[in-house]
Amino acid sequence: MFCQILLTFLLINQSPELAAIDRYINLLGPVHTGVSVVNCRNGVEIYSHQSRYLFVPASIQKLISVAGGFILLGSEYRFQTNFYTDSVSGTNVYNLYVQGGADPSLDTNQIKQFTGVLTGQGITEVVGNIYIDPYGVDTTSLGSGWMWDEGYYSYSARISALTCQGNCVELQVNTSGGSINCSVEPNCAYTLLVDSFQYGSEHNPEISRIFENGINVILLKGTVNRSFNQKINLEKPHLYTGYLVREYLTRNNISCYGEVKERPVNLNAQLVHSIHSPPYYQLADSVLNFSINLASELIIRKIGTLRNTQGTAQDGLDNILQAFQSMGIETSNVKARDGSGLSRYNLVSPYFLTSLLEAMLSNNLCCEYFYRSLPIMGLEGTVSFRLREISNRNIRAKTGSLSGVSSLAGYVENIHGDTLAFAIIMNNYTGSTSRIRNIQDSIVYVLLNMEVPR
Repeated sequence: MFCQILLTFLLINQSPELAAIDRYINLLGPVHTGVSVVNCRNGVEIYSHQSRYLFVPASIQKLISVAGGFILLGSEYRFQTNFYTDSVSGTNVYNLYVQGGADPSLDTNQIKQFTGVLTGQGITEVVGNIYIDPYGVDTTSLGSGWMWDEGYYSYSARISALTCQGNCVELQVNTSGGSINCSVEPNCAYTLLVDSFQYGSEHNPEISRIFENGINVILLKGTVNRSFNQKINLEKPHLYTGYLVREYLTRNNISCYGEVKERPVNLNAQLVHSIHSPPYYQLADSVLNFSINLASELIIRKIGTLRNTQGTAQDGLDNILQAFQSMGIETSNVKARDGSGLSRYNLVSPYFLTSLLEAMLSNNLCCEYFYRSLPIMGLEGTVSFRLREISNRNIRAKTGSLSGVSSLAGYVENIHGDTLAFAIIMNNYTGSTSRIRNIQDSIVYVLLNMEVPR
């Protein structure tokens, strides 16, 4: 340990590249900043600035969730949604159950596929009700520490074991031809659009969503002067999935006159059909490229079911941290409260993150999948607009952003063939986020070109 500390001290004081990082950090003034850079060849931390201090990570918290999924679920794991019925008689099924398996990828195309299966079996009517079973994981719809005023935005989509279309609808506003036409997609009886938009010289739409009389009411007020789309999350989204099932049954000429209700699957019910998600490694790509909060939350809850059938977020996070500890990663100072980073209760150190990144790179079971799930800087996902000017595309990184929080963590394969894990976190800043991001990018550019002593 003493030798490693001494080596780190000498590197910081001898390397002009690392001294340049110091200068960039000094430009930030009083901003609470932590940086860790680890050489993945030998696990040595070659740069440290408050790297053991604790910070709010924002969305780089997803690195913990996604890594935990690779380790505990496996690269080929597939989430499963099941459809049951109490009985089949001729062309009728009696009651239909939809059981959620925390699949973040379920969409209307797969529901259409299911209704096609029923049609292929000669079914023409669902007698009774559609029952929704959302008890595969904890039914708490918000993450720990999520803000009460996040509102209708898609990034705070409500969490449920039965999820469809990201638990959102897309509001489509079209002003072509001088008139205002509004619709939601997909459309079903679980949403009601109340449109009071007026055409005006200023574009000032006011959108709100309330849950009233058992449905989601989307209220539109204010003035608009151009077309736009807006994703809107829904309350009690498991019922939304049930309404979509009923809608597409009807469209496929299968009569369904019953209600959509919440109830566990009858123990004697028979399986009609199962929908499987893509393999986990493909879902991980989407989660990190597009920073999907809902999917991150479902991953940790599913992991929570491995040791506790309730499948709470904390169960999952505890299981993940225990797995990290068994890999030799120190987790005693980590405070993990959600899977997405939307919570400000999360606290991690930059060094914990670089230790995790380095350990995942040496994990033979999932290293390549995990590495490739991070978006390429300047080309993909949330980092597609950053460092576009460089021709080298060997930087893979995840961003994080909350008010007063900006972070960046990932891997650099530098021009000398070294792979470096880095984590940069800035907390408690005011003013321009672009300035903070430019400094982060400058630090990464230094790492890309520096020569690491062997």
